[in-house]
Amino acid sequence: MTVNQINPKKTVKVFINPEAQAVAAELPEDIYQIVKQAVHFTFENERPKAEYRISVMLISDNEIIEMNKRYLNKDNPTDILCFPYSGGNDVQAEMFISVDTAKLQAGDYGHTFLEELLFIAIHGILHMVGYHDDTQEQRQGMWDRQEQLLKASKCI
Repeated sequence: MTVNQINPKKTVKVFINPEAQAVAAELPEDIYQIVKQAVHFTFENERPKAEYRISVMLISDNEIIEMNKRYLNKDNPTDILCFPYSGGNDVQAEMFISVDTAKLQAGDYGHTFLEELLFIAIHGILHMVGYHDDTQEQRQGMWDRQEQLLKASKCI
C-alpha cells in the first residue's frame, strides 16, 4: 500500500499545535506527508495485517511537560507520549511529539531535525506493536530497528 492509497482502516493524521509552529517551521513544508509515510511504512513492516488509526500531534515542550505532569507525574519534557486506546490488530492511538525536544536531541544523536522527529515517531509505533526499551539491550535493539526502518522508509 502506498501512502496515496486510501484505506479508512489504516489512517494517520498529523497536526501541529500553534505553540509549536515556530520550531516546526524549520521542517519541510510537506512534513505532514513525510510523518504519515513513516508511520504507514512502520506499521506495514511490523504489523502488516493491522488496522490502525493514529493521530500524531507535534507540540511544544511546554505542552508536553504539562501532559507529562498530568498523566505520568513527571515534571520534565520528554520526546514523545503515546496513548494507545486499543491494540493487537486494531490499533487506535494518539502520539504527542515535542518538536523542541526533537530538535535538541537531533544534535545529540547525529540526526537532522527531520530525522530525529521521524526516529521518535517510529519509536512510538514500535511501542504500540510490542517493542520494549526497559533494559539497555532492549533499548539498543529498538534503536537499531528504528534506524533500519527510517532508512528503508526513504522518508529522508
